[in-house]
Amino acid sequence: MASSQLPFRDNPNGSVAVHDDTADTGSSDNENHHAESLNSDVSAHVHAAGDASSDDKHEPTEEAKYSNPVNGHFPPQPSLGPPFDLMEEQRGKIRWAPGYDVVPDPIMVEDLDVAAIKNVVAAHIHLVGLDKDDFEVEYFAEGDFNILYTVRKASQPPGSGTEYIFRVSLPTYPWHKVESEIATMELVRMYTNIPVPRVYVYDSDADNPVGYEWMMMDKVKGIPFREAREAMDMEQKTKLAHNLADWMHQLSTLRFGKIGSVYRRRLKPATSKNDFKVGPIVDMAFMADWRLSYKLHRGPYTSIEQFLRAIIDVNHADVLEGRQKMRSDFCVARKELEWLTCNLDDCDKYDRKTIAEFQEQWASQPAESKQARIDQLRSKVTMYEENVPEAENTIFHGRPRYDLGDPGDELDRTRNLFQRLSTQCRALLYMVPHLCPAEILSESSTVLHHWDVSANNVLIDPASGTAVALIDWEQVQTLPYSLIHPFPTAIDDRYDMTVPPNPPAPDADEDFHYTYKVNLAYYENSLLRKAFRQRLEELQSPHLEAFEEREPDLKDLLALARYADQICMKNRIKELVEKLEEEIGRGF
Repeated sequence: MASSQLPFRDNPNGSVAVHDDTADTGSSDNENHHAESLNSDVSAHVHAAGDASSDDKHEPTEEAKYSNPVNGHFPPQPSLGPPFDLMEEQRGKIRWAPGYDVVPDPIMVEDLDVAAIKNVVAAHIHLVGLDKDDFEVEYFAEGDFNILYTVRKASQPPGSGTEYIFRVSLPTYPWHKVESEIATMELVRMYTNIPVPRVYVYDSDADNPVGYEWMMMDKVKGIPFREAREAMDMEQKTKLAHNLADWMHQLSTLRFGKIGSVYRRRLKPATSKNDFKVGPIVDMAFMADWRLSYKLHRGPYTSIEQFLRAIIDVNHADVLEGRQKMRSDFCVARKELEWLTCNLDDCDKYDRKTIAEFQEQWASQPAESKQARIDQLRSKVTMYEENVPEAENTIFHGRPRYDLGDPGDELDRTRNLFQRLSTQCRALLYMVPHLCPAEILSESSTVLHHWDVSANNVLIDPASGTAVALIDWEQVQTLPYSLIHPFPTAIDDRYDMTVPPNPPAPDADEDFHYTYKVNLAYYENSLLRKAFRQRLEELQSPHLEAFEEREPDLKDLLALARYADQICMKNRIKELVEKLEEEIGRGF
């Protein structure tokens, strides 16, 4: 395992995280070579640190595995680099299940061993100043990618003292996601005053007693802005808008020359910006289903064109993936089998009419024809289910990423859908060189961008109404301002209301009161966006560059690239092709 302790020290800019066991990362093309070099570095570091020399034949104690009295930092251990087979790290732990969004959701397929979590916490409890004989671990919450436990002093009531979070990370992007998040949070703590939770120890290698990557960090005493908003007055909300502007301004000073995610160097504590570098991008576009196995450029990217092409490439690779086509074909065959054989009284009431119409189409057919179709479908479904390899257990096969719709001629439907999606992707690939800069990014042309400064991730002290933390630093990236939306999502929406809504009568229906609250939030957001921008102008912040209008709009082009494999984009892509053909000629 690769457990790492995070001592902190003070500096004029606030708390500075001083780590060891940091890592240089390069593009995925060199990932295997990179992992080998990381592991060779570890071997040298182990010997130099003196905690695992070849002369020591004794099995270390549990606590000795996690603390290093020689150098005062994380114990260097084998396998600190990215694993060779990223999907292997997911098997038996998560399954990607397509949901209502474009991107599938990672679902945990096994229960966590809480006893193992407590043992790991006990080995680290001294780092947060608690007694290993007086602590409690309790379930707290979970999100899309993490499960959180509260760590507190057992002899005190919950919420009465300082508490900590033990966060278990699902292996959506093994090693990279946790390593990049740790590095990003450290960089932000070192060079800004943005309130970021302090991380004490983490493990980016799932080969540990918990079986998953994890980190232990401060539990911030605050509630999401979404919950605090109604109780805050307009002065407090305006102050928050100014805080958000200050944070965006400070992030604008963290400059890089490539597009990707931030990682730390390995063999020395981070003491300057030079100890951080841009490596492979941590982005949902590259994670779900079979996407981690595709041989694609995962960053860092040296131009905007290179980045956009990579996003389109991974979507196109998914469309061309034979297993995606087989799953879509299987799902529509299974649905047709269910519709042919089900009793209408047992069907979902929302589907009953559609299924009845489908069954009526077969009512006039000879019984043997219907039975032959049922046998054919049953054989197809059984063959698929029996031939799914064990290695595919990270994929949920019961719902397709690319839905073929209701039963019908599924073979033609499959072929036509995937052909159309491939055509969309190719059209975008052809257009990108004509629509976005191909030149190499300059040395300081990208900034650290927290794309999810949402009402859930801004924590508020309910007593004072002030912001106390910005959380969720997963998938934070370095981007040029031409790809960054200017407003934080916490105060952003599609509306620009200049007049406050009229309040309903006290005895009005509940729906009127709800509508008023929604419209009031829209009106307030309009005011908060003005306050946000005014504060940026006072600071003469580089973040103002994100407001500049460009033609073409590269943010729009990035959105198209992210949804290039979705049929709902066909009209927008077609319009863009036609516009470009008018400007530079057909076939460009």
